[in-house]
Amino acid sequence: MLTIECRLADKIADKDFVEIIVTDTGIGIEKEYLPFIFDKFTQEESGQVKKFGGTGLGMSISRQLVELMNGTITVTSEKNKGTIVSVIIPLKAAKGKSVTSLKTVESGLLVSKKILVAEDNEINATVIKSLLTREGAHVLLVNNGKELIDAIAKEDFDLVISDLQMPVMGGMEAVKWVRKHKPPTQQIIALTANAFKEERERCLEAGFNEVLFKPFKKEDLIKARIDNNYQNSNNEYAGQVNASPKLYNLDSLTEMVDGNKDQVAYLIQQFLEETPRKIEKINIALQQDKGKEIRRVVHYLSSSLHHMSVTALYDSIKKIETSKRNKLSKNQQMEVKHFCEMTQLVVDQISEDYPANNSLVK
Repeated sequence: MLTIECRLADKIADKDFVEIIVTDTGIGIEKEYLPFIFDKFTQEESGQVKKFGGTGLGMSISRQLVELMNGTITVTSEKNKGTIVSVIIPLKAAKGKSVTSLKTVESGLLVSKKILVAEDNEINATVIKSLLTREGAHVLLVNNGKELIDAIAKEDFDLVISDLQMPVMGGMEAVKWVRKHKPPTQQIIALTANAFKEERERCLEAGFNEVLFKPFKKEDLIKARIDNNYQNSNNEYAGQVNASPKLYNLDSLTEMVDGNKDQVAYLIQQFLEETPRKIEKINIALQQDKGKEIRRVVHYLSSSLHHMSVTALYDSIKKIETSKRNKLSKNQQMEVKHFCEMTQLVVDQISEDYPANNSLVK
């Protein structure tokens, strides 16, 4: 059982010493391991770690945060009885001065929305479901990526939220399936406790629209939805519906040409003129079952798609280019069709976003 207590431990001058006590009646920790509890990735023994997990970075980060606030953190524990963590932080007493109210986050975006949540931790899943249902959403909980795929294959969801680390199948594998078999407009947000820039980039490259770091608040989720070009067409406050999530990003291309807009416009025009012809070649080669020709054309297009950061196609490109057989299997044929459909969507999006591009190219 886990209990959390907060109390005023002491008061000196204008400082209030607040103590937070976390008591866990779990497996406890042997005394000889306590001096190392704040070291990164401390593990008592491999068997226990596999069953219950090690401390990872959590305790180390907790101590750093507490010390930054000029506080102290201590741990006492007894094997098979439990653990007590105590944090004491000096806080300056508030004077009761009124503050300007924060601008309220746009509301109503989740009302009546069908949301699929994949989370194997029962407590986390319950908290997330409670948060979403309070906002008027209809929530389905599943325990892993395989169940996520089974659910989304049977019915459509306005939003999918998936943890990354789950048994049977993780979030990374699940999002690849979603990007391959569902429309590119499907919104899917990653959920992780690893709050590092590299982790976010890895999730976005895999196909997630956005990343939420645990624990997240309602405002974080709504902001992620708004930032990802989502608007609720039934919400009177939403205004005009935004376009589908972009399958491309021109930042890398722009950087390559030192921000020269004329060159960017020229390269966009080349892509728009050339790519449909290449897609047609691939489709003809697919009808004739010419795997070698398909690989050649896909390889040709891969450079442009990488320059335009079409991350949703990276996996397909790799699978097609590394296939050795000239005669394609059914799965390989589906992969090629998926590649052509997605590439055409990229062409359509860029054409819509740059309708006056012809006038920019001399």
